Amino acid sequence: AIRAKRGVKARAARKKANAEMRQGTSGMQPDSFYEQMAQAPGLFEFMTQRDRRVVGHLRRSRLCSVCIYAVLFVLTCLSIAWTRPKSQEYMSSLGVSTSVSGVKGAFEGIRDPGAAWNWLTHTVSTELLRNTSSLSSLRETNYLTGWLRVRMQQVKLASHAECLQHGLPEDVKCFSEFYTQSSAEKSDLEDVQSYWSGIVGVDGRSNETVPWKFMTEQEAIHQQVGSEAGQYQRYDPSGYAVDYNLQHSNLTAVYEAFVADMIALRNASWISRQTRAVHVTFLAYNPAYDYWMPTWYMLEFPANGVVRPSARVQLFRSVFHQGKAMGMRQLVVDMVRIPFVALVLLYQVTFEAMSEWKQSGKAWRYFLGPRGLADLGIIGIFIAILLERYLHGFRAHISTVELVAEASKGYLGAMWRASAFHRNSVLEAFLLCLVVWRLLASTKVNRHVFLIWKTLSSSLAKFARMLMVFAPALAGFVLLAHVIWRPQLAGFQTFFSSAASVLMILVGDDRIAQHGEVTRPGTIIYILGFYCGVVIFAVSSWTAVLAQEYQKTRIAAGFRPEEYAWSEYDYVSWLLPAPLKKAYCLLRPSIVPSKDIEEIDDSVV
Repeated sequence: AIRAKRGVKARAARKKANAEMRQGTSGMQPDSFYEQMAQAPGLFEFMTQRDRRVVGHLRRSRLCSVCIYAVLFVLTCLSIAWTRPKSQEYMSSLGVSTSVSGVKGAFEGIRDPGAAWNWLTHTVSTELLRNTSSLSSLRETNYLTGWLRVRMQQVKLASHAECLQHGLPEDVKCFSEFYTQSSAEKSDLEDVQSYWSGIVGVDGRSNETVPWKFMTEQEAIHQQVGSEAGQYQRYDPSGYAVDYNLQHSNLTAVYEAFVADMIALRNASWISRQTRAVHVTFLAYNPAYDYWMPTWYMLEFPANGVVRPSARVQLFRSVFHQGKAMGMRQLVVDMVRIPFVALVLLYQVTFEAMSEWKQSGKAWRYFLGPRGLADLGIIGIFIAILLERYLHGFRAHISTVELVAEASKGYLGAMWRASAFHRNSVLEAFLLCLVVWRLLASTKVNRHVFLIWKTLSSSLAKFARMLMVFAPALAGFVLLAHVIWRPQLAGFQTFFSSAASVLMILVGDDRIAQHGEVTRPGTIIYILGFYCGVVIFAVSSWTAVLAQEYQKTRIAAGFRPEEYAWSEYDYVSWLLPAPLKKAYCLLRPSIVPSKDIEEIDDSVV
């Protein structure tokens, strides 16, 4: 922005100059119009900002660079489309979650141990262990392989040492709030052992896992089972577990055994006040969409006595074992991308660094700038994709037949395979974002697009200075919202979830306003203060900065767009590499502009 000189001395000097000019004195009168403008605050900068011949940025844009990023864009889109076709993942996971959740979302409505036992005894057994399509809609369209696992985690008996408040009477005892290795109950459950001792390995039950003996974290990791995050904490894979064969020859016997076991475990208080979580996990395969679906249902039993259900259906597919055509197609796409990523490293990075060095003498500015970080990100993310897919991914991508055979030997966790598949897709998405950004940045060869890019970059640079005031104020509003709504709303249970909810309010989600009742004036004051102090302030400030920067950019770099029309030399410089350009200019020396034309290389992201 153009600011006038301020301060006591500046005001005194201006006042003295004006007085002398009014009196007609000639001793301090400027000798030229140039000096008159230099004395007026801000006038010289304002009068000289028009059309500064901002065309130097065009030297950093070449058709070769556009082709490199365009090919990477097309190949990355093909890789994502082939590995994760649209709609298939949603339809596959919807079938599993809808079936096991029960009629009208019975699983989501679980709030007490009785409802949890009913869901385990009736819904889980019917959907997973009945072989008729009229009773099990899940088995009608999905292949259930491996073993069904029901795992319970509980803390030690209540003791006075677990109470958080000191000075309580000795007869006051408390249970541990969280399940950890130090608070976990690890002793044998004698009531359950007396029932289970004679039926181990009978009617589809596992002969290795028993619900009365504690399974350590190391034993679970050996079965490829990892930890899982719930709504209250992250749970390790230890606990008391029982497994059932989903491909038993007599599935009716397994169903009857499961129902009888759930009733017996309920009578033996397998779920009690000590319980902190119950996990139900299994592996399903949808042959129509060719997706494996490791499924994890979790029932959390916090210290407040209200059960909190949550479910997670992950998906993965074996890319290199779907068939020779599919595997070779993905391999060809990755192999073709390798030389183009190498061009980004050997050509684009070198070209940009040399351009920065010629302009400012500091090549490191490119590597720390947006363009350099984007190019280095493309190279690094693609290397990570190759390592994930062809080194670590080979352990995850086994064929359907191999996975069925491996899962039939005993319970086998598959969540890590789904995580590897998902992680690879996330890397592809990040790569696509960077490639699109670099591809769109090349459109600055158009003068109108350049004005928009320059306006946005300048506005963001100036608006970033306001974050020193805006960010602490927003953090204060987040903390205040966390304090106000934490007892009532799940979205404000933690500081980070409160930050996400406040950001949603900032972008226009006004559903929180319904909690500002008349009986709670503090909530109404918060909403009004947040809207006036943050929403209006941020939007108005950004609009003002954007309008000012656009007008400055339009005057300085595009007041007369016709003056920036490309000549033959400009097209040659953009289309041809340096050796061909030099040869063409030798053949047509008349197209080369004179050396005295000043070109300003305005740095734009």
